[in-house]
Amino acid sequence: MVGSTSMSMEETLQARAVVIGLSLFVLSGLGNNIVYIFILLPSLFFWIKCRTKLSIDGYVWAVYLLYVLMSNIWSNDDIFGFFDQLRYLVYIAIFLHGLEIYRKSRLSVNYILFGMLFFVLMIEMVSIISYVNAHGLDVWMTRFPRIYGKIGIESPIDLSCILVLIVIALMSINNIKPLYYILILFCVAILIAPFQTRISLLGLAAGVLFVLFQKKHYRTLSISVAVILVVVSFYYFEVDRFSSGRYPRLDIWMFAFNKVVDDCSVFYGCGFNHEFDINVSGRSYAQLHSLVLSQFFYGGMVGIVGFLVVIIRTLWIMFKINCPWLPVLVSSLVVLMTNRHEIISNPNFVWVMLWMPIGLSGLLFKREIVGSTVFKNDRS
Repeated sequence: MVGSTSMSMEETLQARAVVIGLSLFVLSGLGNNIVYIFILLPSLFFWIKCRTKLSIDGYVWAVYLLYVLMSNIWSNDDIFGFFDQLRYLVYIAIFLHGLEIYRKSRLSVNYILFGMLFFVLMIEMVSIISYVNAHGLDVWMTRFPRIYGKIGIESPIDLSCILVLIVIALMSINNIKPLYYILILFCVAILIAPFQTRISLLGLAAGVLFVLFQKKHYRTLSISVAVILVVVSFYYFEVDRFSSGRYPRLDIWMFAFNKVVDDCSVFYGCGFNHEFDINVSGRSYAQLHSLVLSQFFYGGMVGIVGFLVVIIRTLWIMFKINCPWLPVLVSSLVVLMTNRHEIISNPNFVWVMLWMPIGLSGLLFKREIVGSTVFKNDRS
């Protein structure tokens, strides 16, 4: 390739910007400006310069996202909403291209993961210390209350789920002794315990089990199942938040289903720009709390079937090429089954949980340069 030396240096600079961008993105509480400055602007420059082309899988995702985008028009003829979401779709594409540049660089993906891990653990430590200073250590030890973030990410769900994603990715892309998987599983379960979120625990279980299955550590897999059952039992029998038996998301999902059937089109849904509002147990909810089920609410049967076809195709290709990001995506999908609702958005939690593993998998762009040795199982 002509100018490969110069191009390699430029790509390395872009890759380092991705590391800094994603790390500060976590520290800033998923602040948008961080991604715009460190990732999107450099990525746009290199896309224009290199003219990177989408792969077949990239076009498949593009077709589905364009369908989601078009639902802005038939939902309420909001042409301004259409262009607003089109802007976010362009941002997502540029973000994915930035991750593709990183994947092709000589830098290990561990740099991204350890950078994000450092800030996640720092935020959790500050959160716990702040709570103990405000309420006392005895309250913390006897009542074991749920801790909310004091700096950076405010949502304990976001913080714990991103921690799970990072750990699953580190376990998947690195080769470690089977015993260490169990130790890491136990340690992460302890780390996410103060935030008391069911979905992060389920995402951790799904991700760890899939990593062990993919690496064919079947004996460790069976031991991990036992450890997970013990941890889940402790959560549901000892933590008041889990033993209460209240699941407001079921009421939210039933309301959304009835809304589509009664007021919208089962075939096309309510449209991506439809306002969602429901009151459950005296609390108002402005989102569906399920990125997967929201594809039915906004896009109807066409939306949910299209999403399932695209995501199953992605999972199947990752499985065939033994992609190390497959367990990460599986874990993220488990999390997103009960969290979030917009697949096209400004930089937020979904960008980390969904677009990051898909972008680093190497499926969305044509391979014009030989990939990094970190991704030995990437698609050719």
